[in-house]
Amino acid sequence: MLLFAPIKIALKIVSMLVSALVVYVIVTAVQVGLAANAAASSTTAAPSASAIILLVPTQTTETPTPDLLGRLQETLALYQSNVGSQIDLVDSNASTLPQVQLGSSPYVPSGGTSAANQWLTTHGIPISLIANIYTGSTFSSFTSIAQRVGSSSRVVIVADALEALWASHVANSAGLRNVIIYA
Repeated sequence: MLLFAPIKIALKIVSMLVSALVVYVIVTAVQVGLAANAAASSTTAAPSASAIILLVPTQTTETPTPDLLGRLQETLALYQSNVGSQIDLVDSNASTLPQVQLGSSPYVPSGGTSAANQWLTTHGIPISLIANIYTGSTFSSFTSIAQRVGSSSRVVIVADALEALWASHVANSAGLRNVIIYA
């Protein structure tokens, strides 16, 4: 009997740790859900801004994935509501040297940026109002935007709930006042 006592103690400890982990995951999921619902989720909550920034998700096709399509629809709604007149597509997946591409000049976009450009222009946004920004990192992309629109300018960032907090901190670090719109 004394031989099995350490095994029973170890099993109790493991079961308590697993229980704590399950509770942690549930509480975290509830907090993320509540934060997403409490934050701006439509054009009614977005103030006017110098630019609308769409964080382009990674994808390999030229057809928008459901994730990108949701972001594009939200971006279009913001543009049509006159929230911002310039749309910046931030893409760290493009295969080229760091640069900013305004309008239609040569560049090698990722599948997501190509799909976004095509979708937005098909839905009535002039290509001259879409800036494709691919500098290799989100911070340098936001810094580039801050230089163009002015430091301390307000921007609206269209992202998903997983990117939102991180993107907001990066934008603040680059000198941009921002509002996150979840898509």
